[in-house]
Amino acid sequence: MLSWGHPLAQLMLSCGPALAQLMLSCGPALASADVQLWTSLGSADAQLWTSLGSADAQLWTSLGSADAQLWTSLGSADAQLWNTLGSGYINVLNSLKNTDTQLWNSLGSANAQLVPHWLSQCSAFENFGPAGVNLWNSIVPADPKLCTSLFTR
Repeated sequence: MLSWGHPLAQLMLSCGPALAQLMLSCGPALASADVQLWTSLGSADAQLWTSLGSADAQLWTSLGSADAQLWTSLGSADAQLWNTLGSGYINVLNSLKNTDTQLWNSLGSANAQLVPHWLSQCSAFENFGPAGVNLWNSIVPADPKLCTSLFTR
């Protein structure tokens, strides 16, 4: 170690000024390269965020469009469903009236007190929209005598 120490110390002493000179001469270049590196990274970063923002905007726009289409199709399907249910209900009432007149008439008699109150709330039918109006319009002409006697509007 003692034999190595002197040459190593001599080497360090001899290299020291040269190393210091190297660092001094390279420092500005390294600093300049560092500035360029960060500048280019900053620029790339800005471009990255800009492109991500653009992609994000496109994503939300397409999702919004898909969402609008979904709700439109659901609304359309819902309208079709209610129209089908209304039509089915009318068919049931007509079938009941046509196949069992006695039952229909007894139902009318049993509900003689209830029905006028029910039908005094005619707006309830209107709340169901076209299906409710169609239902009301089909009930009235289906049995004019019953409707005239019980369902006075």
